[in-house]
Amino acid sequence: MHLNHITSPFPSLEEIAVKMDGPIPEGPEDLIPGFMPKQGQLVISGETNVGKTLAAIETISSLITGTPLWGQLQPTKRIGKVLYVLGEHYPEVVQRLLLKTKLPVNNQVFLLGPEQLGYDKWFVAKGQPNLQAIDKFKRWAEGCDLVVFDPLSAFCIGAEVEQDNVTMRLVLDSMSLIAQHANASCLVLAHQGKPLMDHQGKEHTRKSYAIRGASGIEDAATNIFYMGKSESTDPSQRVADGLIYEMRQRKYKGNAPDSYRLLRNPETLTHTLLGNKPYADVLKIAAQAKVARLQAFNPQIGYRTAIDIVAAIDGVSSETLKRHLGVVQ
Repeated sequence: MHLNHITSPFPSLEEIAVKMDGPIPEGPEDLIPGFMPKQGQLVISGETNVGKTLAAIETISSLITGTPLWGQLQPTKRIGKVLYVLGEHYPEVVQRLLLKTKLPVNNQVFLLGPEQLGYDKWFVAKGQPNLQAIDKFKRWAEGCDLVVFDPLSAFCIGAEVEQDNVTMRLVLDSMSLIAQHANASCLVLAHQGKPLMDHQGKEHTRKSYAIRGASGIEDAATNIFYMGKSESTDPSQRVADGLIYEMRQRKYKGNAPDSYRLLRNPETLTHTLLGNKPYADVLKIAAQAKVARLQAFNPQIGYRTAIDIVAAIDGVSSETLKRHLGVVQ
């Protein structure tokens, strides 16, 4: 066919290109400024049992109810429908965690687990996209405002797939495609690689390419936070050993702080954002969590008796703990 026979010529460069000095369109506002974007993916990576699913439940509840995430991060809008896809665990695991947190959600949060998905769990098999599964998910995600995938590495199959840049990028792209088709936001939970060890056998958290598997995941994702126990030398981080966690920003398309410090309530497993709270406030939050947990398991114990018991366990005087709590002597 000769060029002069083409009835619809391709557009010129001036018609399709964007001029570098041209107007910049405003992007969609973050659902939760500095944390949950409207477009692209939010990837939360962490070691097993660090609390990634808890963070996902908190995010869902915050967006559905419009209440501030971790007590401070105010959503810009409320959402109505969520699809939560589990690649490893069963729906009952997330249901029990939700009961533990006592966080409110509506009846439009739907869980799909391995037993419901079967072969459709694999977005990529033997290096090829599973188009049948992707098409089904596009249909299931219709009308949803948020789609959660937990965890990323469970949605592909094959030998050494986690080390394959092309395969892992295909998985992440498939998740993004499903969410974009529904005009929904996308939250992806990912396992973190094992910590690095020094010559003395001490663990050190990896600072780059720490998502388990290929570095291509970090290259492809638009927003990444790493979740783990806080490594800060700030003394306020040591008031409740093992209860203070940190969301460290790896990359974010927009404005976000370098990290979020989170104090976990041992009773409900929910988090409070510490931010720049004074040291006295951090002590109070930690003490309240311990006393509340003791009373929850022993409702017959009075408040002041619980204070005495917690003080004895922590090895401090009751008067010290009362000061932390602001209890009048």
